[in-house]
Amino acid sequence: FAPVVVGVQPTCACNDMCVLDDGEIRHYGRKLVDGQVRSVYISSVDGYNWTTHLAAEGDPGAMLKIPWTGTWFALKGGYEVGKRVKSLRCYRSKTGPGDVNAESEVLLEEGEYEPRQTAFLPDRRRIVCALSDTQTYAKRGNSCYHATVMYSDDDAKTWKMVDVPAIPDVPRLSPGDRMPHWFNDG
Repeated sequence: FAPVVVGVQPTCACNDMCVLDDGEIRHYGRKLVDGQVRSVYISSVDGYNWTTHLAAEGDPGAMLKIPWTGTWFALKGGYEVGKRVKSLRCYRSKTGPGDVNAESEVLLEEGEYEPRQTAFLPDRRRIVCALSDTQTYAKRGNSCYHATVMYSDDDAKTWKMVDVPAIPDVPRLSPGDRMPHWFNDG
């Protein structure tokens, strides 16, 4: 069977997709609406039919449910609606995406952070998230992104950051690139 386009996410698919308890799939992003950049999401209950919705002001966007507690959380950095931010935030909620009253905490104030996929290690009750950051490189006098891992052993309340060291003798540049990619440096 040939692939069939059933929906197009509003922005790049990095970590902005989630599945709610009722099976609804959401992908959050940004869209120009009436001349303003707005937070939106597309949603589907069957994976084939998608509708676009304006997200409520203060909606933290895509969140993941911690399997052993039922609490929802999200790590957000890089972009807020319409602007680049230089911080990393953790959102926590009992109800999940759409919770405009989700608890929010700044984890890191300096640097640009872009969280990637999150993994749950239920046997250790650990949450692990890969992200790219510029802070590590800034300390080295370089402005490119760097691969980093953060983990939490207390249900997303506190986080520890682990620098992923560069692998020796691995080319940092892809053909035609001027700067290394974050995934080529750790």
